[in-house]
Amino acid sequence: MVDQYSLASARSYDGVAGDYLNGWADKRPRGIAQRFAQQAGPEAVVLDVASGPGLDVRLLRDMGIKPVSGDLSFGVMQVAQTHHPRGLLACWDFQRLPFADNTFDGIWAPGALHHLPRRAFVPVLKEWMRVQARGPIVLSVPEGDEDLGLYEDPPLEDPIRASKCTQDQLQGLLLSLGYVGVEVEVRLDPRGTNMRWVHAWGVAPT
Repeated sequence: MVDQYSLASARSYDGVAGDYLNGWADKRPRGIAQRFAQQAGPEAVVLDVASGPGLDVRLLRDMGIKPVSGDLSFGVMQVAQTHHPRGLLACWDFQRLPFADNTFDGIWAPGALHHLPRRAFVPVLKEWMRVQARGPIVLSVPEGDEDLGLYEDPPLEDPIRASKCTQDQLQGLLLSLGYVGVEVEVRLDPRGTNMRWVHAWGVAPT
C-alpha cells in the first residue's frame, strides 16, 4: 500500500507534468550523469527510480546506458510515454519495486527521497539496494534539517510536503548502508531559486 505522503505528492504532479518537463529540460545534471554512466559501464541497465515525466531518459541514453524509468504519478508517466514511446517506462512505487534482486547496474535517484518522511529513508534505500547488483548510486535532496516541511516546486501552485537533509546526514546514511566511495556536495538550484541541493554519490558494496 502506498503511503499517504507519496500518494499526495504523486497526485500533485499529475496535472502539471508537461510544464514540469519543460521547466527542467535544460537544467539536468549532465556532468553527474556522465560520471554515473562511466562508473556503470557501457550498455549498463540502470534504474531511474523517480523519473517524473522522463526528465533524464534521453540524457542517460545519450551517455550509452539503458535506463529503466518509472514514477508513482500516472500523469507524469503519460507525458513520459509521449516523449519516449520506445522507452522502458512504467508506473511503480519505489518503496516496493517490481524487480528481482540484483537486477540493475546502478541507481539514478536525484530528487526522489525528499518526497518521503525521513524515517522511510533507510527502508527505501535498502529496497533500492536489493535490486542493485553493482555500480553507482546518485541521490539529491534539498539541503536542510526538516521532516516533511512545506516545499515549493514550480510549476506546482501549492506547496507539498518534503524532507530535507544536511551533507553529513546524507553521507552518513549511505555509509551506514555499506556504500563505498561516498561523496557529497551542495549545489545551487538550477532553476535560480534560493534553495540548495545536497548531491550524494556512492558505489554499491561488493
